[in-house]
Amino acid sequence: MSSGSTRGLLDSFDALIEGNRQKMDELYGQSGATPPRSASQAAGVEEESARFESLDSQNIVEGQSAAWLNQNFPDAWRCEIRDRRRQDNEVVVLCRLYLLGHNIHKAQFGSAMIPATENGEYRNEREAESAAYESAVDDALRQCIRYL
Repeated sequence: MSSGSTRGLLDSFDALIEGNRQKMDELYGQSGATPPRSASQAAGVEEESARFESLDSQNIVEGQSAAWLNQNFPDAWRCEIRDRRRQDNEVVVLCRLYLLGHNIHKAQFGSAMIPATENGEYRNEREAESAAYESAVDDALRQCIRYL
């Protein structure tokens, strides 16, 4: 493609973007405007954000993310493992946390090293990998909680 035809494509794209921006401005009355919230919706949002700010989500001890969630959101959270992979001696998971009733969901990766089976703590590699998987899920949940 020549530089002239590339420039023409970029100009067309810029014109398309500008046209879309103008249409959005017309829809909302002015650039950057958002539909107004009702007073009850605004109060609910402020109350919700105050609740989350008061939670100590930065100092969760390793292995205690589920206990923290149970304490702060009893019967109001779920998690789903979206992906699980083993890479050499490490387990990596993608976990999605849902806070029911709050319309909040967060997704984060978590990882853990697979412990050696020689130390006698685990009978075989399958048990060691299972323990690493649980640690990786806990790590991912802790990452999700930090972003609440």
